[in-house]
Amino acid sequence: MVPVHCPFCGTPSAVEGPSLEVEGCEHLMYITAADFFIFVSKELDSKIMQLNWKINRADNGLIEIEPNDEDDAVNLSNALDQSGDIVIFEQCTGPPALHITSTAFFFYGGE
Repeated sequence: MVPVHCPFCGTPSAVEGPSLEVEGCEHLMYITAADFFIFVSKELDSKIMQLNWKINRADNGLIEIEPNDEDDAVNLSNALDQSGDIVIFEQCTGPPALHITSTAFFFYGGE
C-alpha cells in the first residue's frame, strides 16, 4: 500500500517502517483494507453509534465495527459529517490479491 497524502494539508496517512504505521493528521477519518478497519478516527464514534453500529477498539489496535442488522454492510462513508469537504481515495490491488483500500479525509472550513 502506498500511503495517501492528505489533500488539505499534505500529511501522509501512514509512514512506512518495519510495518505501516498510521500517523495521519486531524483530517484523516478512516483507512480500510478489504473488510478490515485499519484506522477509524475517534471523531467518528458518535456518528457510528447514531447509525446503531457498535465499535470496539481493542488494546492491540484492532477495530471492529458491527452493524445493528447482520444483513447490513458497514460503509464508513455513511458516518462522515456532510457539512464539510470529504475526499475518499480508493486504491485497488491487482491480481492475485484483488482488494480495495479506502482512505477518507474530512475538512470543515467553517467561518
